[in-house]
Amino acid sequence: MRLLAILLFQVTGFDHLSATTVQSLDLDSLVQQSWAIAQATVGNVESFWTGTPGTSPIATRVTFNIGKVYKGSVPASVDSNFLGGTIGSRKMWIPGIPQFQSGQRLIVFLANPQERRVSGTIGLDQGVLRIQSDPQTGTDRIYRWWGQGVSLQTNFKERAAASTDGAGAAGNVETLVEFESQLGQSMAKISNQ
Repeated sequence: MRLLAILLFQVTGFDHLSATTVQSLDLDSLVQQSWAIAQATVGNVESFWTGTPGTSPIATRVTFNIGKVYKGSVPASVDSNFLGGTIGSRKMWIPGIPQFQSGQRLIVFLANPQERRVSGTIGLDQGVLRIQSDPQTGTDRIYRWWGQGVSLQTNFKERAAASTDGAGAAGNVETLVEFESQLGQSMAKISNQ
C-alpha cells in the first residue's frame, strides 16, 4: 500500500489523486456517488502514455458499450480512463483497478468521464460487477469484480474471496433480475433523502 501512495503522489497527469486507502462502499454509497450506472459490454481497451512516452505513467481507455441505463443519461458508448496498463514490454498495475477485456458483461458505477481520476468507476473495482451466465441454468448472476457473489445475505461492503468449492456456489448469488430490484430500491432510497 505504501508503494501505491508514493506512486499516486508522483503521477502528475491526474488531478484528483490522493494517497489514501480506498473506503469500502455499500450499494447506497456507490449509487449516490455515481455519475451513471449502466449494464455494459467492454468494447475497445487501449493503453496510452499520460504524457511523455516512456517516462510518464500509463493509463488505459476502456470503451463501455451501454446496454441498459439505470442512472444518468449516457450515450450508446462511454470512454473511461483507468490508471495502469501495458504498452509493449512496459506494464503499470495499480491494486484495486480492474484490468478489462473486450467482451466482458458488466454493471458499472461510472465516475464522470470529464473528471480526471485514477479510476473511471466509483470505488475502483468496487464499482464494477460482473454478469456471468450460470452454465447449468443459463440465468445471469451478479459477481463482484474479484469473484465474490452478490447476495442479500452478505454485506455489500465486505470483500470476501471468490468461492472455489464449485458445488452450489451460484445457489445464493443474486440473479440479474434480483440485483436490479435491489439496485432500484437503493436508488429510490437515495432519491427520497
